[in-house]
Amino acid sequence: MVKGKLRSRSGISNLFNVFLTISTVNIHMEEK
Repeated sequence: MVKGKLRSRSGISNLFNVFLTISTVNIHMEEK
């Protein structure tokens, strides 16, 4: 049970990191 929670949590953080990276790239692209 604990492992499942940890895995889902890390998956959510990974998704958040990807979203953050994409948004940052989009901001840089708009600046150019």
